Parts: sequence; C-alpha cells; structure tokens
Amino acid sequence: MSTVLTHVFVSAAATRTVMGAGASRRTYLLAAICSVAADLDVVGLRLGIPYEHMLGHRGLSHSVAFAVVLSLAVLLVGGRGVRISSRRWWGLWALLAAIALSHGLLDAVTNGGLGVAAWAPFSNARHFLPYRPLVVSPIGLAHMFSPWGATVILSELLWVWAPLTACLLVAEGVRAALAHDEPSDNDA
Repeated sequence: MSTVLTHVFVSAAATRTVMGAGASRRTYLLAAICSVAADLDVVGLRLGIPYEHMLGHRGLSHSVAFAVVLSLAVLLVGGRGVRISSRRWWGLWALLAAIALSHGLLDAVTNGGLGVAAWAPFSNARHFLPYRPLVVSPIGLAHMFSPWGATVILSELLWVWAPLTACLLVAEGVRAALAHDEPSDNDA
C-alpha cells in the first residue's frame, strides 16, 4: 500500500487542481476521507480475515464499486449546501469518486502485496499495473520509522509527490494566466 500521507496528498492536490483556491475546508476533508477509507480494511487483519479474502486487505474496499459507493455516501452525508443532482453536485461527486479510485490505483503500482481486487465484488482476482515503481508501505506505524519506511517515503516523493506538485503548479499557472487575460469591466 501507499502511505496514508501520500493518499491524502493526492486528494489535496486533486482538489486544488480541479477547484482552485475556492475549495472549502469541508471539500478537502471529504476528499481526504475518500482517499484513505479503503485502508480501513486493515482492521479485518486484526479480526482474523485473511489478506487474500475479498474482505481482506486490498479486497472489496479497494474496488471500483467501493469507490463509487463511498464517494456517493460521503457526498450525501457531508455535502451540505450542495443541491443533490445539481451540476455542482455531479462535479463534486466525480472529483470524490476519482480520488477514491486513486487509492486502488496507487496500491496497484506498488511492488508488494497480493494486488488489488479492482473488480470486487464480481471478482476477487488481484491485479497490479504493469509498471510498479512504488515501494510497498509496511502495515503499521512501527515499521514506518525504519530503513524500509524511509525507502517508502523517498519512493513516494519521487513517483507521486513531485509529479503531482508539478501538475498543480502548471494548473495554478494556467489558471493565473487565464484570469490575467480576462477583460475587466474597465476594458470596455
């Protein structure tokens, strides 16, 4: 899996890129929930659910179906002030769904584990993407403060944080350039 920090960073970068400076703290919170909720499946390991079970780690909670349902539920519960089925509501749902989907995608580019059950509950087959540059993160905080944890963080900085920061800077630059080119009321 990728670290929780990286999942949250992805949600924040996506939210800022899509919504700009106008995104509310509530939107960032909803996005963060969508980005990390899939890893609640690690509780199952403590309850004796085997890793490879559909309800195990990287199983159903990492699937496309779960991402769609999760993002819908998060928006329905937390999206106060957004009229259901409005254009804004659909746009926010699409953003939250993409962020929820990013969790499984990031885990599918790690170099460890059993893969992601992307098509659960219809199939428990586990998949990785062909290119897997991310070092798999250990489960549990104790291992994060080890050489393995340091390697994970460096891998995520290189393969996730740096490219997303570059994309965010480009989006901000384009947004600023477009705002600068808009005619003002004084130009008429």
